[in-house]
Amino acid sequence: LNRLLGDYFENLDTSQLKLGIWGGDVVLRNLRLRDSALDDV
Repeated sequence: LNRLLGDYFENLDTSQLKLGIWGGDVVLRNLRLRDSALDDV
């Protein structure tokens, strides 16, 4: 999941994401979509 989301978003803190998933909740705030994120769509 970290790798997948990291492909689409800049400045993703993967350590926080890992802790959030184990806690049962995931909240993603203030993420910037990478310029290349939608190139393959």
